[in-house]
Amino acid sequence: MKRLQYHRYGGAEVMSLEECTVPMLAPGKVRVRVKSAAINPIDWKLRQGAMKWVTGRKFPRGMGSDFAGIVEKIGVGVTGFYVGDEVFGTLDIKSQGAFAEFVDADPRLLVHKPKRLSFSQAACIPVPATTAWAAIVDTAHARSGLRIFVHGCSGAVGNFAIQLAIAGGASVAGSCGAVALSSGTPAGVEALYAYGDKALFAALGKYDVVFDTLGTLSIAEGLALLKPKGRLIDINPTPEG
Repeated sequence: MKRLQYHRYGGAEVMSLEECTVPMLAPGKVRVRVKSAAINPIDWKLRQGAMKWVTGRKFPRGMGSDFAGIVEKIGVGVTGFYVGDEVFGTLDIKSQGAFAEFVDADPRLLVHKPKRLSFSQAACIPVPATTAWAAIVDTAHARSGLRIFVHGCSGAVGNFAIQLAIAGGASVAGSCGAVALSSGTPAGVEALYAYGDKALFAALGKYDVVFDTLGTLSIAEGLALLKPKGRLIDINPTPEG
């Protein structure tokens, strides 16, 4: 099969589309013929070696986390999936390779694709949605009375974060680029600011939670937006997270 992969950590120049032998399907895995794959910032961060203490130095390494496709083969011990099922999911951080013709996925990271979603739409869900959920639901505990600021609210993670925060009852404000800003403030968002207007971010009051989906707010800038005992959540990968 063909797979986008790299033989050393680095920039875009280390990637190449190469022939790759399809391995024997391991027990407990599901082989999926990839119909669509989505690009996430974590993909190029991993390629650059941002988490090499986790991913190690075994090469070649595949590119890509999120995918959608059709089940091709079922490994021994797998239940709940059948050949021909339309599915979407993500790959473990140590076993990247969604930018390929086939992926062998952990069924715990795989779900059935709703018929109303295209393969392309489904592939865009896993990493952004789970990242936003971890920040807004698991960490911030979005609820009525909480004020949340989402820096980078027009991106995939930011978009999910806003929806989850509003669904939880929180008051939400955010920042975005000029193009998104010109489209108007999304329903339920109390205020929307351009990235360059950092001095205005807290114009309507400070926040209980600041979620930086871009990783471009300095710690000082983030803390300046918070109420006492507020929480700053950063998207950048760290050894602790």
